[in-house]
Amino acid sequence: MSEPISLLLIEDNIADARFIEILLRDITSQKYHIQHKSTFAEGVTILEKEKTDLLLLDLSLPDSFGLETIKNADKIVPDLPIIVLTGRSDEDFAVEVVKAGAQDYLVKGEITGPLLSRAIRYAIKRKEMEVDMRNINRRLEESELNLNINNADLVKANKELDRFVYVISHDLKKPVANIIGLLSILGTDTDRLSDRGKEIYGKLKFSADQLKKMITDLLEETKREGIRDTHFEMIDLAKIFDEVMIGMEQFILTSKAKISLDFSRSPTLSYPYQDLKSIISNLLSNAIKYSSSKRDSVINVKSDFVAGVHTLSITDNGKGIDLTMNGNLLFKKYQRLNADKEATTEGTGLGLWIVKEILDKNGSKIEVESHLDEGTTFKILF
Repeated sequence: MSEPISLLLIEDNIADARFIEILLRDITSQKYHIQHKSTFAEGVTILEKEKTDLLLLDLSLPDSFGLETIKNADKIVPDLPIIVLTGRSDEDFAVEVVKAGAQDYLVKGEITGPLLSRAIRYAIKRKEMEVDMRNINRRLEESELNLNINNADLVKANKELDRFVYVISHDLKKPVANIIGLLSILGTDTDRLSDRGKEIYGKLKFSADQLKKMITDLLEETKREGIRDTHFEMIDLAKIFDEVMIGMEQFILTSKAKISLDFSRSPTLSYPYQDLKSIISNLLSNAIKYSSSKRDSVINVKSDFVAGVHTLSITDNGKGIDLTMNGNLLFKKYQRLNADKEATTEGTGLGLWIVKEILDKNGSKIEVESHLDEGTTFKILF
């Protein structure tokens, strides 16, 4: 058995704290040494004096509340992995928790021994890689010529990070598929559910579908990052769009979107096949997802060749984007600028980021024109 892992639990609810201690005590594959404190100040005293491998942190403490608790802990011990314990099951809040400095968050009432043990193991590993990357970056900044840096360190760290993301995403696919399968079975008999039960079922299904999409995007991005050699080939646009639309057939039918294709001015172009397929899939999917409820969805796809430059534009008549307010966030990770309050639109905020990464890698550009409640045009310059 490996060395004991030293944990600090800052939790003012005695019952919750005892529950966590019991879960950890019953784990036979790893021994844990846990200290419990009821206030943030008491916990800080321990962190400043004793070696701790990981912090389990509640966000509703008598002397500290909310995301500032994470930020303050991260300032005091920046190299310490943090797992947040919360009563909120909220995707947006989870993103904010990670941005504030935590490695993971667990919802009270849903925690099991194996889940907690796995979360601790992954959080420690993620923090180790984060610290390694930070140290490498600091060393790079300290030396203009990078004479003392072994480039193999950076390559190794990047490969380990890619591998870790891939393994975690791959491991999550099966349980998520099981959840979606069980929900599908339940969905065949929703008439027997109460109105509240139907509401909960809808939210569970949305969350499961969203998690599946996020895992798929992460796997695709990790695999794409692993392919460094770029092979350009002549691509028939009608053929590649046909492949993409076949894969999205059920999605298109359900949305009743009308899609028109016009490749008469430029029927082919030279590009890496899988990269172009990923670009088309993400942009077409967004055009359908963010359609307007006020009118039928119409999407026009057109290629052109002007002044020696191939272009491909995808225009929709959907909700549109406020580029003045959100233009600088459009291609950032985990940004969903049109996320519905009622959570009816599936998405992870990775699609446009992936598109931009692919285009940058291949020396291409993208232009956006959009007006709220009128629609959006994405134009790619190859």
